[in-house]
Amino acid sequence: MAGIDKNEVLKCLNVLKRKGDLFEIRMVSGKWNSSGYFTDFDKAVEEIEKKFIKENTNIYIVLNNINEACYSRKQHDMFIDTPANSTHDNDIVGYEWIMIDIDPKRPSGTSSSNEQLEKAKAKAYRIYKTLKQRSWYDPIIAMSGNGYHLLYKVSIINNDKSKKLIENVLKILGVLFDDEDSDIDKTTFNPSRICKLYGTYAKKGTDTKERPHRLSKIEVMPSEIKTNDIQIIKKFVENFTGGEKEEIKNPNYLTKKFDVEDF
Repeated sequence: MAGIDKNEVLKCLNVLKRKGDLFEIRMVSGKWNSSGYFTDFDKAVEEIEKKFIKENTNIYIVLNNINEACYSRKQHDMFIDTPANSTHDNDIVGYEWIMIDIDPKRPSGTSSSNEQLEKAKAKAYRIYKTLKQRSWYDPIIAMSGNGYHLLYKVSIINNDKSKKLIENVLKILGVLFDDEDSDIDKTTFNPSRICKLYGTYAKKGTDTKERPHRLSKIEVMPSEIKTNDIQIIKKFVENFTGGEKEEIKNPNYLTKKFDVEDF
């Protein structure tokens, strides 16, 4: 049996995907991985629960819209270890989410401390307030097990321009918010990005009192999940890379304009 909270996993699937959507669940432990494609939430949970998984395995979901033809791969409604194919960038039709991942700084192969997690949570709130000031709709806020995620709903075609736009958003947020405690993950712009499957454990290193393995979960849900218009996202990037400099209301935020490519 996999160590999961079934209700939390079903909540995650119902929030991130529409009924009937194709999605991939991936299990990863070191160089080992297992992959399954599903369109039914209950079937996915059933297969996770009966799967024998390796120690310190972490479980993820592909965030964005997968080409339906991928459902014909070998791991159709089941998990296959070390599959010949799993979801790559060119299998993604479009972006459904922008994930902002606040990752506490710590030695590799270790979980975060409770203090680090609380600081990441506070930073997630500051980022949320900053983007709300710029007309972004409210995100899903989730505790990933070791840090915090902000998931912003979008509907953006998968192409090079879209990838660069989202990459620039993350770079800007990094300049604004990276500090000695945590960084914004700048790599989550790729279309086939995997995200923690909330309701499963984050298992890095040894489970200790100081740095425990935690159950990931969605903590804050907006009353309505609204899709952010791409023009709002473009404006956010343009305000920091060209045109008139925008004043940032909180004086603790970095306000200087910068060149994303130089950064």
